[in-house]
Amino acid sequence: MSANGIAHLATKQARQVAKLNLAQTNRQAGGNTSAVAYRENNIYDITELPTQYIGNVIYNNPNPTGLLQGRPWVDVEQITFAPNIYYYNRVGTTTANGYFNDVVSFFDTPVVSPVTQTTGTTATINISNQPQYNSIQYIGYFKAPATATFTLYTSSDDASWLWIGPSAVSGYATTNALVQNGGLHSVTEVSATVNLIQNVYYPIRIQFGNNTGPGTLTVSYSTPSIAKTSDWTGLLFYNSATNGF
Repeated sequence: MSANGIAHLATKQARQVAKLNLAQTNRQAGGNTSAVAYRENNIYDITELPTQYIGNVIYNNPNPTGLLQGRPWVDVEQITFAPNIYYYNRVGTTTANGYFNDVVSFFDTPVVSPVTQTTGTTATINISNQPQYNSIQYIGYFKAPATATFTLYTSSDDASWLWIGPSAVSGYATTNALVQNGGLHSVTEVSATVNLIQNVYYPIRIQFGNNTGPGTLTVSYSTPSIAKTSDWTGLLFYNSATNGF
């Protein structure tokens, strides 16, 4: 019997992703670069695998530009960390096409007219008066300013979700989000805690959606020695080669 339960997952795809997530956690070692399991190449890109499961069916990945050295592991040390966090902002015309409705794969679907999407970077995650039928995804890295237990907050109208660490990169779901502030509601704040290591770049993903009326989102953090703040100056980054991770 598998101690981690991976062998009992329903599909080969789920088992493949679970194994990669476990390896990724071990390779990151919580930022402890002296740990035996730590590796500089500590974030995986599943598209770099030569074969990949979808459900229980295995598919070949052609990788037309060539396989990544050390596949599927990305060398964090070689990433060009550009300042700010990358975002995808979608605006639709109805609830069905513009509001992500807590379906985290919403941003993986193609943009089809009349939906419009804008992209770019921002130094802050503090927005107000968003239009109705609007959904935004932020992806990038948070460089922890201290070794501490961080409390991360989302205050939003309507839904917001936040992942940090390996689950932000792949396998993200409502069940493994650190901050779970989903559903239709007026401005509501939810928080959760996570232990982070100073100067380690942690993958972070935030999803937000506004159904009707003016939408708002503020993301903040605090530690026992850092007062709650929504000022992310100098702490948000993205991979300029991929516009994300």
